[in-house]
Amino acid sequence: MIQKVTLRDGLHLEDYAGLAYLASTVKDLRAAARLLAPKLKGRTVWMVNSTAQGGGVAEMMPRLVGILRDVGVKTEWVVMGAKEPAFFDLTKRIHNLIHDFGHARFNPREKALYRSASLEAAACAANGVDRFLS
Repeated sequence: MIQKVTLRDGLHLEDYAGLAYLASTVKDLRAAARLLAPKLKGRTVWMVNSTAQGGGVAEMMPRLVGILRDVGVKTEWVVMGAKEPAFFDLTKRIHNLIHDFGHARFNPREKALYRSASLEAAACAANGVDRFLS
């Protein structure tokens, strides 16, 4: 299951530029984006994670997507889930492993769950993601 996340209007680069300690960083970001964003013209950056709420990634995603859109990069956010709620727990564990926390042993049920969700996502990508968005 893949769901597109609709973002409410939130913070924009202009909001960050209004903070004195971020003004030069925003200026530098805009300058870099003027050079790099045109190279992505006609393409979409897809941000993919396993939940639209709860957790650090879900909390930062609206701001990140908003900033990318502000600098002219077409960006969409989708949540890749599975029929089993255990998929979220598994992806959280994998996320923690990236930060060197937890154990890397997965049981056969976890491997099957991950494989199933991955195959579904691959099918979506192969057949056009837009067709599978709910």
